[in-house]
Amino acid sequence: MVISIIYRPSDFVFLSQIRNCNKLSALVRTHRLDYPACVAEPQQITKAMRTRERIIDSAAREFAWRGYDGTSLRHVAAGAGLKLGSLYFHFATKDELLAEVLRGAVELATARIDEAVAELGPTPSGSDVLSAAIGAHLHVLHESYDIGAAVVRVIDQPAADASGVLDQSRRYFDTWRHLVAVSRGNANPTDGDRLTAILLLGAMNATLGRRQPDTSNLESIIAAVRHHFALS
Repeated sequence: MVISIIYRPSDFVFLSQIRNCNKLSALVRTHRLDYPACVAEPQQITKAMRTRERIIDSAAREFAWRGYDGTSLRHVAAGAGLKLGSLYFHFATKDELLAEVLRGAVELATARIDEAVAELGPTPSGSDVLSAAIGAHLHVLHESYDIGAAVVRVIDQPAADASGVLDQSRRYFDTWRHLVAVSRGNANPTDGDRLTAILLLGAMNATLGRRQPDTSNLESIIAAVRHHFALS
């Protein structure tokens, strides 16, 4: 199945090659949409999928506010309105659940970056590509608060080191290494590009505080990050 358009509260997101309901679910979950608002085949949205999404929603809230060590599957199950045994039907371990939260976040952020870059036209400069990616990342981070806060809080915790978690983290970091390299005209990322990507992601993620963000000043935050990294 190919899903081409997904409605977001602020506008329409055009995604050309979403071929499965797992990726659709990640986008729906993050933007708090009702499934009927999505262009998808209704029979493919099952009760099990809805339950799985409730679990992931609950897990994101728990990871955001309690961190990795403080989050228990019992609390996640309660937040999703389930018994613990029902949660185990979908996720066997906390690491598996965290990896799924991160996977959804990475897929959404990557899709938004692709969308922002596509809007630049056929031949954008490397610095324009990086600037657009910064805006996309910060919009996802602040607009999808529970998931964004969960990622920011747990991604560097030593306990969150399961292979699935590390795979998602590396996948997204590789995207940013290449974005920085492109902005500097490098065919392949250098050590300097890697360091800049670390600093850039750290700076962007640090803009998300512990309180529910006020997105009214989001454009000012984006402008400040771009200016700091000499992109404006």
